Formats: sequence, C-alpha cells, structure tokens
Amino acid sequence: MENNLILDKIFELINTTSKLADLDFRTILNAIIKLLNEQHARDSKSCKNILHILTKVFTSLNQADESLFSKALNLICKDGTPFSVKPILTNLHSLYLKLTGRTASQVAIMKIFFKMAMHPDQSASVFVEHLYHSVLYSTELDGKTYGSEKYSNVLFTDEFDYDLLVLKWKKLIKYQHVSHVINNYQHREPGHSILLNSLLNYVQYKEYEALTSYITANIAHICMCDFSYHILDSYKRILQNRTDFPQADLRKFRIIHTNLWNMLIKQLCPVSCVKSFLELVRILRNILGLPNDDAHKENLLTYVSECAYRSLRQNHISVGSIMHLTELCVTFKKLPPNQIILYFEQILEQPENITLLQAQYQETLIQLISFFGTIAMLDRQKIPVAIKLFDKALTASDVTVQITTIKIYYSFCTEIIQEFDEIIKFCFRHITGDHLVLTRVCLTILEELIHNNYVLLNAEDFIRFIRHLASSSLHIFMRHLLNERFLISNKHDVGRFYVTTLVYMSGYQKLDNYPITGEFFKNINDHPNELMNLLFNAVQVKTKFNILKEICLILDLFVQGKCTLDDDFFVLFHYFLYTFKVMSEKMAFTYKESFYNQVIRSIDKQIFSKDPKYKGLSIYGDYDSDVKQCTMSLLTLVSFIQEQEEGHLIAVLDTVICWIDHIKPELIHYIQYENCKDFQLPLKKLNQIYQTNKQQLEEFLNNCKRTTI
Repeated sequence: MENNLILDKIFELINTTSKLADLDFRTILNAIIKLLNEQHARDSKSCKNILHILTKVFTSLNQADESLFSKALNLICKDGTPFSVKPILTNLHSLYLKLTGRTASQVAIMKIFFKMAMHPDQSASVFVEHLYHSVLYSTELDGKTYGSEKYSNVLFTDEFDYDLLVLKWKKLIKYQHVSHVINNYQHREPGHSILLNSLLNYVQYKEYEALTSYITANIAHICMCDFSYHILDSYKRILQNRTDFPQADLRKFRIIHTNLWNMLIKQLCPVSCVKSFLELVRILRNILGLPNDDAHKENLLTYVSECAYRSLRQNHISVGSIMHLTELCVTFKKLPPNQIILYFEQILEQPENITLLQAQYQETLIQLISFFGTIAMLDRQKIPVAIKLFDKALTASDVTVQITTIKIYYSFCTEIIQEFDEIIKFCFRHITGDHLVLTRVCLTILEELIHNNYVLLNAEDFIRFIRHLASSSLHIFMRHLLNERFLISNKHDVGRFYVTTLVYMSGYQKLDNYPITGEFFKNINDHPNELMNLLFNAVQVKTKFNILKEICLILDLFVQGKCTLDDDFFVLFHYFLYTFKVMSEKMAFTYKESFYNQVIRSIDKQIFSKDPKYKGLSIYGDYDSDVKQCTMSLLTLVSFIQEQEEGHLIAVLDTVICWIDHIKPELIHYIQYENCKDFQLPLKKLNQIYQTNKQQLEEFLNNCKRTTI
C-alpha cells in the first residue's frame, strides 16, 4: 500500500473530481465505516491498510468531511488496546502531522493517543513516551519540520485531562528536558506555556536560574501574551520556595517588577493575567524589601477606574478597560470609587443607551454585565442593579451577549439569591433554537436545575429538554449530559413522558390524553431509535412495564377500532413496536433467519411440552400480571393485523416472535405450572400466521440487515 505510484495517481484524480469512478468520495468513506463496523475487519493488518487509505484521502483531498474521517478513525481503534494499536502508531503520527491545520481531525487522532496512553495495560508506556517526546521535540517528516507545538497546542486543551498524563510522565522528566523547553520556549504558543508550567512542578529549584534569565530577557514579550500566567505562576511558586537570592538576581527582579507594574498601569497585560501579575508583583516586592503596596493598589484601582470611565464616555472600549477594572476588583476584593459605579448605573438607566449597547457596542455591554455581576457579589446593595442589567441583556439579538449574560446570571443566582425564574424561562425558550453553543449552555443549566429540583417538568418541557438526544449535532453532548445525572435523578419523568414523547415524535394528534400543543415532533425524529433506546433503558423494570402497559392500552384501542388511523398513527405504531424490541433486547437485526423458526418450534417443544434440556430462568417473576397483559395484547394484535390491508403484519410478527423468545421462561411457568389456558389458542394462531408468512418474514429480516448500518 505504501509508496504505490498507482495509488498516488488515483488520489490525484480523486482530489480533482472528489469522485472515484462515478462514486462520490463520501459514499466510499461511508462504505469504509460500514466495513469497520464489522468486528472481523478490525484486525491489525486490515486496520493498517484502511488507515493508509484514509491517510491518502485526507492528505490528498483539498476538502474532506472531517466528521466521517473522525468516525472511521474511532472505529479503527474502537476495541483496541495499546498492544493492538501500537503497530499503527507510526502511521497515526505521520497522519497527525500531515493534517496540521485540520484541528478536528487532529483532535480525533490525539484522542486515540491519549486513550492508549491512559490504558492500564503495560504497553501503554509506548504511547506515554510518544506523547512526551512529541511535545518536547520537533519532528522531521518528508523533508519538512513540524514543531512540538503541533502536539502541545492540541493536547493541552479542555478536550483532555492532561494533568493525569503528566503524572505518567513523572519518571520521564529530566532537567535537560526542562532546559530544552525553556531554550525553545515560544510565548505565543499556548501549549508551550502549559507544558513548561507542568514540567516545572517536578524540577522547580534546579531550573530557577535559567527561568529567571529567560523571563528577565523576554519579560516585555511575555507580558503581552494571553497565556503568560502559566509561566508566571510557575515562577511565583519557585520564588516562594526559595529563601536566599544572589545579589545579581535582585537587579533582574527589579526589571521584572517594573515591567509587570507598567503593564498593569498601562492596561497592556491580558485580562486573564491580571491576577498572576499582581501576585508575582507582591512576591517580588517582599523579596526586594519594598514598602507595603496598599497605596499602590488603591492608586491602581482608581487609575483603572478613571480609564474605564473615559473609555465608556468616549465609546473607546476596545482596550478592555472595564474588564481590567473588573479583574482588579476580584483580585483586591474591593469596590472601585463610588462615583464610577454611579456613572455606570446612570448610563444603564437610559433606554437609548441600552439599545445602542445591544446594537453597536456588544463588547462594552458584555464588560458591563461582568462588572456589575462582580460588584453585586461584593456589595449586596447592588444586586437589583445587576439583575436589571441581566434581564435587559438577555433580550439582545447578539448571541454572544446572550451566552455571556446567561452564564454570569446563572452563576450569580446560584451563589447569591437562589432565584431562577427568569433563567428557566430563557433557557426553555432557547433550547429549541438553532445556535448550538447557546443551546448547549441552556441545556447544561437546565440539567443542573432539574437535578437540584428547581425545575419540575411537564410533558412539553420534557420534550423540549430531551429532543436533542435525537439531534445529529447535539446527540453525543446530550448522551453525556443525561447519562451522568438526569436520567438517574428523573426516572419518574422518563416513565411519565416516554409514550408522550413517541406521540410527539410521530405527529399523531388524535389521542385525547396526549395533546400536542407545539411542533417539537419536527425536531426530535432525526434518530428516533437511539432516543427510545436511551430513554427506555434508563428506567427500572417496574417503570418499563408501566410504559409497555400504557402502549398496550393504545394498541388495544387500535384493535377495537377506536383509533383514528392516518400515516402519523402508523409512525407511532412502529415506535411502539420498537419499544417492545428494546425490552426484548433485539433492537439490532443481528439474529439469523433460522431464529424465527426456532422460536415458533419452541412453542410446541418447550412452552407446551416439558423439555428437560431447557434451562431458561424467569427474570420477571415479580411482574407476572404485567407480562401476561403485554403478551396477550401483542398476540391479539398479530391476529387482528393479519386481517388488515395496511401491510404492517411482518413488522408486528417480528416484534411478537422476539417478545415470545424473551419471556419464554415466564410462558413456560404460566402454562406448565399454573395451568394457564389463556395463551394456548393465541400461540397456536401465531404459529399458523408464521407458517403463512415465513418467506416474507425472512425477506424482511434480510432487508433490515442491509439498511441498519
């Protein structure tokens, strides 16, 4: 596969046309994904060949679907261990570097590296060492040099719990490695700052001199960087753990101190670094024996307050004056001069100013929101002013303003007032919107409020909340969000609203007990099976049977001719059937064609007659009446549906046979030990229906197998 000129030519052509023969390349990628879903295809050799093809795809095509690529990569290593993935480590490394600039694809590969490195298997050390050396040293590949930041800038992000990985590096860290990082440090690369901060924890004192010299020589550049607080925090810890300093270093400390203070006064330091600057200034003042700096702090707060006042008055907010003022208030735990606060309040009391801020000066509005949230936490008398501003800001059309406001508002209410009415209203309005980030923020807030019993859901609110389980863009996020707490703490809601959810999804509006007052069903049917599977399996057995019995009541109405039939009803009808399939643990059509015949034959040989070889154990002994009711409803349904012309018999037959197989031990107990006669005729009728439709049923199964993946 490698160094194959024919293959190279093929991919040159694909890059020009995005097609192979008449096939769009997305189709080919989907075929690869389907192949990888087959367990036998994921042996080491096959995976290496497929990975080589994917490498050709994503390094040859100018435009490619990164989501499909990530999915294929995950499947290649889905069940892998460090030992099984190790043979393709070099290939993954090369591919990772070649995909520089395609962040999503690089993150997908880094997740594989990280997962293998954190694996308990001993061979994980290969991946631990690979990541360690890759964040330290540059790599030569095909005559091109890739800097270590290609790894560190991706690894040291919120996507990864890198602190756990650094613990695994502990035995690998050497003094010369830290010196190498300092000598090659690039202050504009966020990964370099976090890496150096992490490594210095293990060699704090040894690198004091090198770090002091580096910071002194580069302090002006470091102070301008958003990520400088990492290196400054490390240096602060080193200074705190030393008691003696050479005279020559005191001169360097004065240089560092002067630069830090000037940056604070001129408001040139990034807002994220204000706290780190002030803490390091305090330590340096103590070392240098400078007088108490309370007066300097007061002067700094006053000066920055005046700058914020002038900036706001002149609409020159781009320098972030209000944010600097806010950060100083947080660090000093002190309010700015009262006249500054009063001036800001006066601006916000004028409706035309709020309109102007919302329309043209959104950044200014965001800074004011943060400022008043901070002020209200420091002085409770300012709470009404802050809440008034929050409520106004939530009406802004700018999504960034809305996101910032709702996050600060929620944090404020959680810590201070414990009143969430406006937040709840806003979140429910916007979880059905189109902006993914705002939707995720609202969902996260609602999840916490639901978990803490501040929100009691009705049916419609429940649908609003869980609809994103079926959304292709938010499905994974919602699974993670709900699997942790919501489904555990709100099983009652799932049980109450499960059938209502299916009714909404189908769009069927003829059941009086399930009124549709919104149009949510249009938005929750992207992945209905996954939605049903997740919700139904989240609840306990008792609740599952309550759901099934509720479904059976509707199916019984259908059999009795009391349901208005339309296309939407039969969508709902098939959702009901799928729910029984979930209960039967037969969601995927992985069973063989002979499965149906085996189950039908077992009716005579095992259910009606004692079979000493059969060892099945009852699992629903406490739910006899529920099992009987559900079974009888299904058997009645299959007899009824065969006489109809709608063409749903085969799907019903599949569901009923799966159900019979699932509750076979219970049926054996009812018929053989309780001498129950109720099921004899319906089961014999089922046998007759099966024999008549055997071929169609097997064709149905084969069609489902072809379309499932």
